[in-house]
Amino acid sequence: MVNEPHNPTGALSDRATFDRLVELAAESGAHFVVDEVLTDSSNSTPPTGCLPAADALETGVSIGVMSKSFALAVLRIGWIATRTAICSRGWPRSRTTPTICSSAPAEVWR
Repeated sequence: MVNEPHNPTGALSDRATFDRLVELAAESGAHFVVDEVLTDSSNSTPPTGCLPAADALETGVSIGVMSKSFALAVLRIGWIATRTAICSRGWPRSRTTPTICSSAPAEVWR
């Protein structure tokens, strides 16, 4: 799992590093999960030229939200993009709390 760009620094992987992570995931058959919530959702290719994880390889998983990209903290809409059936198996669970900062007990999965 990778943050791209990194939170809180905003640092982006260079293309060679990102491509190597994609290769490692492909070689091992692992899901390559990239938290892309700070990526500008209106631009599908970040300045580094790296593809969204869901486009980079078959087992790539891209996670995104409206609140970060468009400074819409009240709009609690997020998504997972993937070409695999991982979402149909119930991962991850949906959060039903309409607040920005939930209490720690509310964050515990049952």
